[in-house]
Amino acid sequence: MYADPDGRMKSGEKAKRFFSLVDGIVSMEGNGPVAGTRKETGVLIAGDNPVAVDVVCAQLMGLDFRKIQLIAKAFEKHPFPLIEGTVEDIKPSSNSEQWNKPLHEWDYETLMHFKPHFGWIGHIELEK
Repeated sequence: MYADPDGRMKSGEKAKRFFSLVDGIVSMEGNGPVAGTRKETGVLIAGDNPVAVDVVCAQLMGLDFRKIQLIAKAFEKHPFPLIEGTVEDIKPSSNSEQWNKPLHEWDYETLMHFKPHFGWIGHIELEK
């Protein structure tokens, strides 16, 4: 997001524009990506910040992004920040009323509750 074409990091520069699109029409849970269980979810998730998209995906899956260090650490101060602001600044917009509101207002019952990979069960799920 901050590198020039030669891969050199450019401090003080604005991050490059970025667009993420997650195809969640058919997903996989459990022992993925090869031996998981198919899950018909019917969602597309998109956004202009990859960290925000990952947070929304984790929440929708019923996972706690704060327990997934790769996502949680992206909010820490850094010379090359991956996201500006906090999780409270993420504003989901959805055609489904249940998710067309701030993340902290999402009802636990409306989440998709993916079964994590067996090595992560009991470690990354959202608590009710």
